[in-house]
Amino acid sequence: EEKSRWAQRTAKRRLKTQGILSSIHVPKSSICKDEEETLNTLHIPILDAPVFDWEHSIDASFDPQKGGKLKANTPRAIRKRAAIEAFTCVAKALLQHSSNNNNTHVTFVDAGSGAGNLAIPLAGLLLKDHCLATSSLNMLAIDVNPLALDRLSSRWNSYMEHTAANSTTKVTVTTLCADLAQQATIPKDTAAILSLHACGAATDMAIRLATSNNVPFVISPCCIGKITTQRVTALPPRARVHVRGIYYGHDDDEIISESASFQRSGAPKDITYPRSDWLLQNLSPSSTSSDDTIDELAEIIKDKFSLLAKIADMGLGPQSSTEQIEHQRVAKMVIEMDRLMGVAETNLYEVRLMKLKHHDGYGKTELLLGAPIHSKAADIIRDLPV
Repeated sequence: EEKSRWAQRTAKRRLKTQGILSSIHVPKSSICKDEEETLNTLHIPILDAPVFDWEHSIDASFDPQKGGKLKANTPRAIRKRAAIEAFTCVAKALLQHSSNNNNTHVTFVDAGSGAGNLAIPLAGLLLKDHCLATSSLNMLAIDVNPLALDRLSSRWNSYMEHTAANSTTKVTVTTLCADLAQQATIPKDTAAILSLHACGAATDMAIRLATSNNVPFVISPCCIGKITTQRVTALPPRARVHVRGIYYGHDDDEIISESASFQRSGAPKDITYPRSDWLLQNLSPSSTSSDDTIDELAEIIKDKFSLLAKIADMGLGPQSSTEQIEHQRVAKMVIEMDRLMGVAETNLYEVRLMKLKHHDGYGKTELLLGAPIHSKAADIIRDLPV
């Protein structure tokens, strides 16, 4: 039976992807110190974050399952709780270091916070923790969407109004409405940049916010395919349809909202891919012709990277579920390693790639960590439990 055009096209793309992945060599770095490792055999450690007694010891306001009104013990609810446990584990270790250094005030920045699905639980869980015995904490939530930040503030204020802790609290939650692409000014006492599921290039903007201020980062990325989307500054004259995030002025000129989805996750001009020389070299043609121009070679690399990004998000059918998940897993790992290698190559950072608990077979399992080399934070990240 003759295959459909879609099946033929997909099979061709799958073979191309397999060829790309098989040609990529694992970088010798803090991510992988064994030269014999391949992408298929590389072991990414799972962060062994302490498990909370969510049912009896955690306020419902800080529980992703109860607060998010998720059905109990579903895979999604379990993953949400595991993500908060992981971020709390790392944050507590970094806070302990700050307390030992006699820092009286510490700031964590939640970059791309949305309505506070990380900032609120993390602030609440740290509120009652002994790691704040000698210091106070401000959770600064940065997002381009003012409505989301209003919701975040309302959630925190509602909790504080109904607890006696507000009279002696050492934790505050503040907000800053800003576009991550503009590299917002952050407090000098920032202990780390955190980000949970910042879509597309927003993850790279969060990493850049950390490296430009020489502070650690702890980031769990979201959608990968969106990183190939470029931000737009104006619509072409013929684009006269209304889409979400595009508003029209009195002269019918298009005004593009920074909070529109394609803008938040799209890459600004100063963020390009691949992020690292490691992946750039691995995606470059093994042989070139003297007739090949720089632009033509760049287009080849761009096409390969775009394909990897799409596979990392969706996989390629028709495949068995096991084959598709494995294809996605390896492509996603390459994209995340590219981000970390880019940081290590250009910013003198020690980096680590880890996985979250209970995220097997899920596309958002990676945890990206980095800190300036020779810093105490780098030691902390290196020694996280597995």
